[in-house]
Amino acid sequence: MKITIIVFLLIMSTLVVADFAPLIFPENSPLNFFSEFETMYISVYTFTSEDIGGLLKEENVILMVEKSPVGGIPDRELLCSLDVDVYLYDGEKRFMHAKYAVKDNSSFFVSTENFGGFDNRGWGAVVNDKNGTDKLLETFFVDLKDSIKLDCEEIDKRELRKVDATQDLEFVSGNVIVFTDNHLENLVGLIRESDELLIEQFYFHETWRGIESPLIKELVGKNAKVLLDGEWYNLEKNEETINYLKGLGINAKVENMNVKVHTKGMIMDNNKVLISSINWAENSITNNREIGVVVEGDVSKFKEAFANDWEGKETIDIEKTLIESVRWIFTFLGVVFIAWLVAKRRNPRSL
Repeated sequence: MKITIIVFLLIMSTLVVADFAPLIFPENSPLNFFSEFETMYISVYTFTSEDIGGLLKEENVILMVEKSPVGGIPDRELLCSLDVDVYLYDGEKRFMHAKYAVKDNSSFFVSTENFGGFDNRGWGAVVNDKNGTDKLLETFFVDLKDSIKLDCEEIDKRELRKVDATQDLEFVSGNVIVFTDNHLENLVGLIRESDELLIEQFYFHETWRGIESPLIKELVGKNAKVLLDGEWYNLEKNEETINYLKGLGINAKVENMNVKVHTKGMIMDNNKVLISSINWAENSITNNREIGVVVEGDVSKFKEAFANDWEGKETIDIEKTLIESVRWIFTFLGVVFIAWLVAKRRNPRSL
């Protein structure tokens, strides 16, 4: 493990300058990346985005999804309606849990989110980097060999809507490294070489088979903040981890927002960010196909998002809020009117 960490640090010191566009979900959209291309290779745990699907339909695309996600494949009809080659990962990894797309063999999109509505708190990036793209292509075709084609013979198809994908991507310069295996060693290496850490995770398990998570001891003595999701199905284990971290002097808490924190990321020393599909639990780190991308450069957008999440502040969509308010008012008036009609029929003389 020590040798692996040393190799990782050497790799980090030879990063190649690239351009990347940071994305914060749900405020930002990745649709621009999928709007114009000649080839597209996608590897993602689940695909349920009809918006992206409308841009991919009948194009030169290979889409690979997990064969047996928790709860089953959520929308086979959509997958078949794409009219592209769709494969189900059936390899030796426990789950194909990665979330990335490669465009024209020259750039890639990586996300903490599955390709759906991007309505959770999550992080992503579009990266123009040949080395990182080649690494993802190599991994993609290795996994594709262990996949089976989706059978669409008895699946009804539907028309897919076309969407406007005009939201511009704002690029900044940075250094990039991609890793697809050895996740524990890579995470440990990133933590050890950093003094200040801002960690935002969907979940973080305190123990692995009854013993302390190997990531926890690496955080001791660091200037770290750990923010974990507060959804009901994560709350018990995340609170156990938070209480344990606090006992070790590590600043940690559950988020206090009205959005699920699905992020799997870490900001290091105010100049590097990890965007990944890796949940901080044993199975994800040791058994799944996951993707981690480290970008060094201007990470201010991620820092600002983390600061807001830490304080429980949410970016308010004014238009959406106004629509919801008007809808609520009309619903309320409708209920009052119906109640008035019912009361009038029952006692017409009193009205």
